[in-house]
Amino acid sequence: MISNLVNETIGVKWRPIRTNDRQRAAPTDLQDRVYALHLEVAEESALRIRQKLKKWYGCNSKDFPHGTKMRLIPPFQTLITFGQKAKYASLGARQATINSRLCTGSTWELSVSLGLDKPEPENGFTLRQLILNIPSRAFPNKPLFHTIDRRWRSQSGITFTFLPENEEDARSYIARLIPFLKETASAWFMRLFPEEAKIRHLHSRWDNSTRQAYSAEVA
Repeated sequence: MISNLVNETIGVKWRPIRTNDRQRAAPTDLQDRVYALHLEVAEESALRIRQKLKKWYGCNSKDFPHGTKMRLIPPFQTLITFGQKAKYASLGARQATINSRLCTGSTWELSVSLGLDKPEPENGFTLRQLILNIPSRAFPNKPLFHTIDRRWRSQSGITFTFLPENEEDARSYIARLIPFLKETASAWFMRLFPEEAKIRHLHSRWDNSTRQAYSAEVA
């Protein structure tokens, strides 16, 4: 996705990062490590690509591809002032705090996880956009889900992250995604699900007021 944004070849790795001068060796406890996405490009094109990426990931950006707010942060070892290093440590602590509070849920009902970003022909909306537009009841004007991504090395698994305060609603949507889409979205999105998944929810009806699905008889 990032390579397509700027029409350049970009490598991405999920690796632990240093957040202060004392952390020269990686902590033995994996829970204490702070991770981030590392972007890797050819040295001669690094500056040009960084300028391109600022459109989406600069400090003034308001439009975030993939639905997730991210920023370009230089490696810790390149920082030379105390003020910059203090901000870096603060950012790492904030990210670790957010990660520690996130709950996760998964579904394997999609035919392929690539269907998340396939636009509906008439209005151009994707399944990812529809799900990320579901509002939170606990936090007005905020989305219910924090992120939606394919599971590692899975063709059909999708992982959702959300705050503990949103857990009840979030798990209801994850388990009943097909009834929700049947009642609220274009029928086109049903082609993203295998037949066995659609049959399981054939007689389910979605109630938007309670955010629950019921059998046709109960409804």
